[in-house]
Amino acid sequence: MEELQAALAVIEQWQQQGQTAALATVINTWGSAPRRPGALLALSSSGDIYGSVSAGCVETAVIEAAQGCLRHGRPRWLHVGVTNDTAFEVGLACGGDIDIFVERWSPALHQALQRCLDQAQRCTLITVVRGPADWLGSHVVLHHDEIVYSTLPARLLASDYAQLCSAGASALVELAPRDITCFVQQIAPAPTLAIIGGNHIAQALAQLAPLIGYQVALIDPRPTFANAQRFPTVAAISNAWPAEGLAQLEIDARTAIVVLTHDPKFDDEALEQALCSPAGYVGALGSRRTQAQRRERLLERGLPLAAVERIHGPVGLDIGAQTPAEIAVAIVAELISVIRKEAARPWPASAPLC
Repeated sequence: MEELQAALAVIEQWQQQGQTAALATVINTWGSAPRRPGALLALSSSGDIYGSVSAGCVETAVIEAAQGCLRHGRPRWLHVGVTNDTAFEVGLACGGDIDIFVERWSPALHQALQRCLDQAQRCTLITVVRGPADWLGSHVVLHHDEIVYSTLPARLLASDYAQLCSAGASALVELAPRDITCFVQQIAPAPTLAIIGGNHIAQALAQLAPLIGYQVALIDPRPTFANAQRFPTVAAISNAWPAEGLAQLEIDARTAIVVLTHDPKFDDEALEQALCSPAGYVGALGSRRTQAQRRERLLERGLPLAAVERIHGPVGLDIGAQTPAEIAVAIVAELISVIRKEAARPWPASAPLC
């Protein structure tokens, strides 16, 4: 939920200026809706906006609802439709329907979420979007099984937490026996893109990755290639050997690892470590011939075939990229394609694959 994290930073600035905020979140969609569940629009009391819940089709109605929430404090569930004609105007093949939950944003909830992120903790945000009037708009924040914030009576939904926490990254969950609907969001610190090798492609990739919500870690034992002068925007630069550098990272299914050194003495060590980790994406630079030779070496080192087949190589989508910047774009495009296919799934347990 990098979109919510970015919104938190904007809302934090508004709050420091003495403003209040409302948040509109897409909670369900049908058809060719412009945005997916979890997309959001934040509105400040002075009229500033951040984000969007559509391609501009319904923003006016949502902003009006958000302004109402700021005035009276009551949350709203909006069901809005995008007609085929309107959809065509914004580049969609056909229209769709969107459910949007609009609420005044709570500073106390904001602080609870920010504490989780500051401590690099994953948490689950549960919002009651349909149910008894006095529960509507209530929130629970869970870190594993521990309640770190709640505006519901103590442990009121305790028996439902396992079901709620097993929902996807952004999911609407019906609790039929209770006649309650909750919107569940899994929130975590920004995922990591670990780049092995500080070449020109890495420089371009390090600039692009934060734009799609990744924090960058650069690993290259050669200080001439990996240093703050060449990578001024990268906070985590390691001159350790790849295996040691990767071992210092907390690698999970949201982690991406891209090997760019194009030198077997670095590549093979890095790939062996990466392929035996739960990283969600592992890519390696090199031609198809280089990839074939690399795979043979990794099999000779004892890696299982299933692990070796996880390599995305030649790295990046085939878009005819030639320059370092173009190759970086191709890598980011492939990374998005792979990671988004897993986005609706719960976080898997981290387990060694070799």
